[in-house]
Order: sequence, then C-alpha cells, then structure tokens
Amino acid sequence: KWVKGINNHKTLVVYSLGNFLNGQNTGNESNNLCGSINFDITKKGQKIVIKNVHWKSLVNYYRERIPGNKDSRYDFTVYPLDKYNDKMANEHGMQSGKNKDMTKEHMERITNEIIDKEFL
Repeated sequence: KWVKGINNHKTLVVYSLGNFLNGQNTGNESNNLCGSINFDITKKGQKIVIKNVHWKSLVNYYRERIPGNKDSRYDFTVYPLDKYNDKMANEHGMQSGKNKDMTKEHMERITNEIIDKEFL
C-alpha cells in the first residue's frame, strides 16, 4: 500500500506474512497463498518515481504420499495462481486437512480481500 510520509512523500510498503516457499508445519496454516510484486523505478535528477505496481498471486503447492501425514510431503513447487487448476487443488497436500480449501476460487477470494484493487 502507499503510505504518506513527511511532506506528503509517498512510499510503497509491501508487508510480508511469511516465507516465499514454505514447508513448515506449525498446525495452524490455513492456506498456501503467496505472492510477488513488480514495479518500475525511474529516477530523474533527485526524484525517484515508482509506477506500474502489480501484485501476482502464487500458490505454494505440494503433495502428500500419505494423505494427512505432513511428514510425507513432496513435490514442493510455486505456481502462478492463473496457472493453478482444479486438478492441482484436488491433489494439494493441504486438502487432506480439516476445513482446508485450496481451490483456485478460494485463493482468488483471499487475494481480492487482502490486496488493494489498484495493484491487481
């Protein structure tokens, strides 16, 4: 998000909520949604401008050899959400947990709730 500082100076702030590729198992993971942000930086004299800010949602994907056994996880891969599909969601290791929803639609819903529309 854009944050105004001294003299109305604008700063782009991107908050991180975890690791890029996450294999930890704390027991409270609710999804495996990740993301990246891209932007252009131009400098004219002493002025620096950030523009064309764009968020890209990613999915931290893995499978389990034994459903429900987090020690059997393998095939960790990060996929762009726009390339993630129903087959992958059904095979996602997190789907074996209670109340876990790794569908593309759910990941899109989280993205739209959290990321400002101007960056999508």
